[in-house]
Amino acid sequence: MAPMKPWRPTHAEVADIIEGFLDGTCGPWDWDDFLSARIDSPYLTSVQERCDRTRDDYPPGREGGWSSEGGLRVLRRILAELRGK
Repeated sequence: MAPMKPWRPTHAEVADIIEGFLDGTCGPWDWDDFLSARIDSPYLTSVQERCDRTRDDYPPGREGGWSSEGGLRVLRRILAELRGK
């Protein structure tokens, strides 16, 4: 089986995925697909890694979910950063 080609999303596409995750409108696998995709952009790969780290850096606690409110704030800052580009 040939390796999958790297994904080449725009900043807006990645922002849409993060926004959909935050507001609960993304599909059931969209977040996992985003976090596991091989992205062909050093900057967007760093965004992907920062998003992924929020779960470990800001554990969800008793309420469950992806992360604590601190992690969600980080995701919102990343979203604003992407929307500003």
